[in-house]
Amino acid sequence: MRSSYPGFKGRFLLFCMARSSLTPAPLPPGEGKTQLTLVVAALHAATTSQCRPSLCGYNHLMLCIHAPRRLLAAALLALALLAFAFPAGRSAPDGSAQISFIDVGQGDAALLQDSLGTDILIDGGPSAAGPGVVAYLRSHTDHAIDVILVTHADADHAGGLVSVLQASDLSVGALYYNGYPGSTQTWANLASQAAARGLALQPAHFPAEYAWGEFDVYILNPAPGLANPEQNDASVVARIDFHSSRLLFPGDIGAQVEAAVIARQTPVAADVLKVAHHGSATSSSAAFLAAVQPDYAVISVGKNSYGHPAPATLTRLADAGAQIWRTDQAGTILVTSDGLSLRFPNQPGFWLFMPSLAASASLP
Repeated sequence: MRSSYPGFKGRFLLFCMARSSLTPAPLPPGEGKTQLTLVVAALHAATTSQCRPSLCGYNHLMLCIHAPRRLLAAALLALALLAFAFPAGRSAPDGSAQISFIDVGQGDAALLQDSLGTDILIDGGPSAAGPGVVAYLRSHTDHAIDVILVTHADADHAGGLVSVLQASDLSVGALYYNGYPGSTQTWANLASQAAARGLALQPAHFPAEYAWGEFDVYILNPAPGLANPEQNDASVVARIDFHSSRLLFPGDIGAQVEAAVIARQTPVAADVLKVAHHGSATSSSAAFLAAVQPDYAVISVGKNSYGHPAPATLTRLADAGAQIWRTDQAGTILVTSDGLSLRFPNQPGFWLFMPSLAASASLP
């Protein structure tokens, strides 16, 4: 096969990889052994049979190959080294960002990480999910959380953060909230733990802007000076940009506040929408989705008695052209960005072109 790409002479090997182990998340138990087995099996096939274009069904490794057997064996050996040369890391790979929509059941929690080592935690799910969130932070960060952003005081967003603040091995640099304290015991516990750490509860109000590592953060809601607002409507709405990749976190706002956010004429368009209020029927209005124009919609939801996500909301999201992801179906959802494009689980990772080392040899 002759290369049609300028600068490449002779034949080439074309690899397409989509491997979750290239992310900082540690491999699930046994996955490394499975991948190694696949590589060894591929090496055996390459050296004992005719090589032809093939596709491995394993969702972490896809190969499209045209090469002599000896070149294929060498290339697959290099591929094996690549597969295991990336240790379980503590930040996103150079020049990239990772967003983990953590499965906390019926609640919200998201961890944003850049290649500088910046760790931002948005909400922490309900109290019951707290230990799981702490475990996730311990395995995916360097135990230093730069910023915690609590979108509002409801227990399914703030409860798990009590466990995070109680974890003495996790440092926290700053704690932001919507500026309107809750009246529940859960909120009292969070405020108490923050005080014990010497952390000030800093209000995040429209139109504040922050630069947290490589993330540019724009607060679109709530406005300051509200008189005893309802917590859902007073949720922090944050648009977070990683270079050209944009994410929108609207907390639990409803359609009325969505309209107010649009009326402020602040940019709300985003590639990824964390769907408001777990997919409630009273959120994600058609007008709001038309303004956001999301390519992806992530619903953080678990077993509940509220009917979340509502069928009508799912229909509106589909009609808006958004690809829907749900934590109750997919578990924790890991998204990566190179600053230009986003990749969700099981999407192709990168292309690697390898010029032939023996262009004069004949193909089998």
